[in-house]
Amino acid sequence: MRWLLLLVALASPAPFLVASPPDDDGDDDLQLLLVDGELKHHNVLVVLADDLGIDTLFRYLNDPLVPGGATVPQDLTPNIDELMDKGVRFTNAWANPLCSPTRATIQTGKYGFQTGIGHVIEQGSVSLTEDEVMLSELLLNSTPGMTYRVAAYGKWHLQANPSVRSCAPVCVHDYEEFEGSMSAIALPTCSWPQNLCASCTTPGTAPSSQYMPRVIMEAARSWIASIPSNERFFCYLAPQTPFEFPHLPPADLQTHIPGSTTECDACPGGSTVRDCYDAQLQALDTKIGDILGDFPNGWEKKMTVIFVGDNGTPGGGISFFPHPPPAKQVNKAKGSLFEGGVHVPLIIAGTAVHPDRRGSECDALVNTTDIYRTVAKLAGVPGSAMPAGLNSANLKPLLRKIPGPDPRTHVFAEKFSPNGTAPTSHVATIRDATFKLMWDCKAGVATHLFDLGMDPDESVNLKNDPAYATVLAGLRTEICNLMTTCACGP
Repeated sequence: MRWLLLLVALASPAPFLVASPPDDDGDDDLQLLLVDGELKHHNVLVVLADDLGIDTLFRYLNDPLVPGGATVPQDLTPNIDELMDKGVRFTNAWANPLCSPTRATIQTGKYGFQTGIGHVIEQGSVSLTEDEVMLSELLLNSTPGMTYRVAAYGKWHLQANPSVRSCAPVCVHDYEEFEGSMSAIALPTCSWPQNLCASCTTPGTAPSSQYMPRVIMEAARSWIASIPSNERFFCYLAPQTPFEFPHLPPADLQTHIPGSTTECDACPGGSTVRDCYDAQLQALDTKIGDILGDFPNGWEKKMTVIFVGDNGTPGGGISFFPHPPPAKQVNKAKGSLFEGGVHVPLIIAGTAVHPDRRGSECDALVNTTDIYRTVAKLAGVPGSAMPAGLNSANLKPLLRKIPGPDPRTHVFAEKFSPNGTAPTSHVATIRDATFKLMWDCKAGVATHLFDLGMDPDESVNLKNDPAYATVLAGLRTEICNLMTTCACGP
């Protein structure tokens, strides 16, 4: 029997972990089924949606952070809704505000200031290095009692010079197969260089004239189906959709905007960019449904799904969060450290979730770095095999009938440029259960302080209010303890 898991990763010790259960969860035996009924070795599929903030999914619209009046079609994403019905919906998940840094957190369980990836990969000449212990490498080498297969599909976006290493996921980071694009694909999504990497000895790039998300998700489906029942797999799926470039997906994948006659059409006149974005989201949901449908006896009995966004929704006509123009309006969408840039949907569904918890919410503070340790623990990696320096927490205890304690007291996000160890600009943000601080690590000053409980729209900046001086100082200390390279002021 095959068990599939779609998940988010784990984080490591300090400074944001409190009262966590033992790292090994008491499951160091090599049995496939534990005495408490939990699986020892899951198949793991991580699905990373592109440019997907909390203002994109109907069931997240009750979040007080989403501006009033925002509307999303209720029936747009039935398959993602099914994940929520059969899983746990996390309401306080943070990513970084841009895609490459978030991708690096998932693959390494570390923050950008540790890996050198703080902006889109084109900003500088730094790639995610082979010195990092990737999830692929960890699962290949540290899962006693089980053989793991590992593959990646979609937009990689962690290699600064893809023409030199067109198959870096395979040749550098030990994935057995990669199919997709090393960089972001601009319009049209039916004319793109498709990297086909089955091995380092047979790398290849071929022009594709098919809809990129369809190609990627079909490749992942075929690979998953090829895994024998006595092995387990980790599949990383990042199909670059819905994404910020509005277009009209093929008619067989979406009904939100009728009229598509080819694999890729331009966003039709008379449609808003948000309409086209929603059509792209519906196309993604359709292909997720195809994956779920490959398990006709009930996917929730055979896999756990983690669905997560890589950053907030793009601004302009797509996002419900303010974005310039007009000239004096602050960007609160993708690319910013406001909630519209870092607050993303996160769903963990299926076999890892106790039946009594399915359809529930979890308000614990979580980060995309947490996917690393969570996936590792679901694969049976012992605590002794975890790499040093992780900033990743184990979310597995939060999925139990009686959830474990929240693993974090704070969550963190950042943005810096250029990539590498010597950025010229570096801003960071941290929040606890109530308050959120934005900090300029070069100037050593606070730029914003918000009470998210009272001011979820982040409209009242409290940084100069003496009544909140102690709050600001406490959050500043957390940032400065975490990043010794951050200027912390007097």
